[in-house]
Amino acid sequence: MYNFYYDESEHSRKVNYSTISSENFYDSFVTAIVGWKSDKESEISEKYTAFEETYSFRKKNGELKSDTIKPNQFKSGFASFNKQNIELLSDYLDIISNIDFVYLSCTSKIEFIVFQLLRKHDFSIILNWNSIKYSIIKALITYRPQEVIKNIYNSPDKFIESLVNFFTERIELNKKNPKLKWKENEAFEIIVQVLRDAEPIDSVDWDYHMAFEGLSEVINKSGINQYILTLDKEGEKDEVSRTLASAKEMGLENILEDDSKNHFGIRMADMLAGIVAKFMKSLSHSLHNDVHNEAVSKTLLDKEWFQLSEKQLSLYKKLYHVLHDINADGYFNYTGVYCDDFIAFRSLLEYMNHFNNVEEISQDIDMIPEYCNGYMISILSDYFKQRSMDN
Repeated sequence: MYNFYYDESEHSRKVNYSTISSENFYDSFVTAIVGWKSDKESEISEKYTAFEETYSFRKKNGELKSDTIKPNQFKSGFASFNKQNIELLSDYLDIISNIDFVYLSCTSKIEFIVFQLLRKHDFSIILNWNSIKYSIIKALITYRPQEVIKNIYNSPDKFIESLVNFFTERIELNKKNPKLKWKENEAFEIIVQVLRDAEPIDSVDWDYHMAFEGLSEVINKSGINQYILTLDKEGEKDEVSRTLASAKEMGLENILEDDSKNHFGIRMADMLAGIVAKFMKSLSHSLHNDVHNEAVSKTLLDKEWFQLSEKQLSLYKKLYHVLHDINADGYFNYTGVYCDDFIAFRSLLEYMNHFNNVEEISQDIDMIPEYCNGYMISILSDYFKQRSMDN
């Protein structure tokens, strides 16, 4: 018997214009599930309760949750963490490193919209239709064309036209740097043709099924036959939970809901989901050009990301261990078609994990951002090659 606990971060109950155009908008919806054999419940509870009491002065409304570490602390990843947050996160990771199960899902909100637009398109004539969907999603996330986004909701009849116009304009702009952007233009030219069959979206209400899509497979793969899954209660007390309904519809059983105040496991999952989401959000912002800057150029992480203390480097290694080593088969995660942010996050953890100490980083600090970028690109390329083979 296993006990699983679920929570989420960067939750948007509706994916509408006000959501996407918000200054604090982040595309990825991140969920975390932590778990262990039920006979370990008391032991882990005791350790985690002691951890929370150590940092009781940081509790809000009686709970220690991920919002105790503010987003600005992730400006340069763990390199921008202060002493207090280094200690808190290090202690948290020491506890979670001894559990039995860690699962993450990362789903793009823009992907949810794009899939609806193309839901009736016949992709049988296209060799790799996922690459077309991916290119549309990535372009909307990267460039965030305001006129296009407005029309998704306010003027559906004009949406397709504005989207075609946007891609046509990007094709012309990219011609200024054909060496770097020829592949993007190749995809955009196909997209312009595909969009002729796009249709207005049906709903802007978030679909929670995607958060659980890979979980059943992971549980079965792990040989886990009995479990109880406890979800953080969504919405008001008497409100029907869309999260609970979605989990059941995806074939999961023995599901409960409760307030995080009543379950340390939910708070543990909240901490992991929040840390991962904030880190990914900061990393994504650092790797994307300013959308108002029309220059077409490669973007590298600033050197500040790699100017680490030994304790800050240790956080990378500990988080890598939690996400990669706890599960016998490596990463347990689910992503949609668009997963750049998660792959970038995962590859950065892997890259930092291979350093033995900060001296190895500092002795070549000027080139480290370039080396890291090359590693990220290679991991993303390998991922999509494998995904293409699977399809």
